[in-house]
Amino acid sequence: MAHGWPVVLTDGDVLLRPLRRRDGREWLALRAANASWLAPWEASSPVAMAGPAPTFGGFVRSQSTQARQGTSLPFAVDHEGRLAGQLTVSGITYGSLR
Repeated sequence: MAHGWPVVLTDGDVLLRPLRRRDGREWLALRAANASWLAPWEASSPVAMAGPAPTFGGFVRSQSTQARQGTSLPFAVDHEGRLAGQLTVSGITYGSLR
């Protein structure tokens, strides 16, 4: 099913675009700088979870796959040409539950 991903939206100095692997360093720095503000909404993972830690590249691939499937719209938020955050619309449902 084609859902038109990737999508780029602009309004003034704000740009919504797909996350890219090369955003990794800046994305991680933003998350670290805002860790206390994000804490109440941050998902937690089980301590006993087996396997290697996820990579940013793996995260981007997973987000892109969900976008192409039409179940999620993950965006990087740029302001004045710099990464300012991330916005993800998820839980998109089709069919009779739409």
